[in-house]
Amino acid sequence: PTHQIKHSTIDSLRGVTGDLVSGVRTLVSHGDAARAVTLVAINRISFGVVTAGALLLLRNTFHQSTNANAALADFAILSGFAATAALIAAIVTPGVTRRIGIPRWSGIAVGQASVGMVVFAFAATQQNFPLLLVAGFSLGFAGQSVKVCSDTVIQRRIPDESLGRVFSLFDM
Repeated sequence: PTHQIKHSTIDSLRGVTGDLVSGVRTLVSHGDAARAVTLVAINRISFGVVTAGALLLLRNTFHQSTNANAALADFAILSGFAATAALIAAIVTPGVTRRIGIPRWSGIAVGQASVGMVVFAFAATQQNFPLLLVAGFSLGFAGQSVKVCSDTVIQRRIPDESLGRVFSLFDM
């Protein structure tokens, strides 16, 4: 029985790995979808770095390190601003992309996030919490905008028989 479990696990891992490789091959052959996935990956990495930076700023700069509760409360407010922005982006992105197109809207979203990063840097150096909220809103809005755009591109460009593999890869 133990041998069967090991064999079954190895077979499962091979199957999952094979499906992920198939997803990569599909993306490579569909440039628009590959660029969309890349944009979201870059955005998620950036968002993670900025989130960690904001948490450290709130914990060690905006508040005394002994006042972790105040820092956590401010981080909850900041997270709320980013989440609100994501909700707004999810609502407005479909309509806007129908009017101006996905590439243009993605560019606008990323462009405003670049401004948001400048605001973030200024908020950090000036210890200005309201500006940090503006930066969080900007990044939350951009992240959801590019995610909605990327999901749409993938659904439009990837054949149905490969869609699940690509989305599995995308979600990783």
